[in-house]
Amino acid sequence: MAIAAQDHCNDAGSNGIESGTGSDGSSVNQRIARYGRTGGLEAENINLGNVKPIDIVMSLFIDDDFAGREHRKALLSLDYQVTGIAFCPHNSSSKRMVDIVYADSMAANALGRSRISELERERGGILRRALMNK
Repeated sequence: MAIAAQDHCNDAGSNGIESGTGSDGSSVNQRIARYGRTGGLEAENINLGNVKPIDIVMSLFIDDDFAGREHRKALLSLDYQVTGIAFCPHNSSSKRMVDIVYADSMAANALGRSRISELERERGGILRRALMNK
């Protein structure tokens, strides 16, 4: 999940995109599907400009920019059991972006497992230890 979030963060950040649609036209569902399979329920929150975690969460929780409060609903939904988060520079006046993806479940496919192993090697076992302590 975090890999799908990081993919979009990198793409949107470098291209100044301020939505959930990637420069290749991909949706959050398609980006997650590159790395595995969910139970069919996915969502995404994007926050621009905030740096401190409390500011990011409060912005999503207050959710003033959307009448339907979709960000708040995703943030608080008990339907989502798996979350991936990415933080990156953004090529706009916002300067920073956070992408949060949610799903009801996630089973990694071969590409997902390969990317996790790659990151595991790069980061010296941090991911595996975090997953094992779950």
